[in-house]
Amino acid sequence: MNLFLAALLGYSIGSIPFSFLVARWFGVKDVRTVGSGNVGATNVMRSAGKVTGAGLFIPLAPSALGVAVLVFVLVLGAARQVSLASILASLTLPIATHFLDASTAVSVTALIAALMVVAKHRANISRLMKGVEPKLGAKR
Repeated sequence: MNLFLAALLGYSIGSIPFSFLVARWFGVKDVRTVGSGNVGATNVMRSAGKVTGAGLFIPLAPSALGVAVLVFVLVLGAARQVSLASILASLTLPIATHFLDASTAVSVTALIAALMVVAKHRANISRLMKGVEPKLGAKR
């Protein structure tokens, strides 16, 4: 598969709002109207009780995704902050794809996804740096 088709396929799969669909499947009419209003995994987990998958990387880089999930679980267990775990896991994915012999296209896609996750978490990063980011299970 050439790079253009891989990018087109990745973009197409990435444009499917799996978290929205998973929330619907678990009975949440519109995840955008509950919790934070975001269709991200954390809001879906809070509103539907389930975490969305990593979609594209399951078939393309399962070992690298496993490493990233392990980082997520370890950071979440240690720090109890979903945002920190998400950021570090997303940054782990492109590194793991590189060292676990994924194709260059997969590694670049993982890097772009990681940068997007970091950009999406700008407010969380600010709260983390100030020491005021909520911990999982803490009362608001």
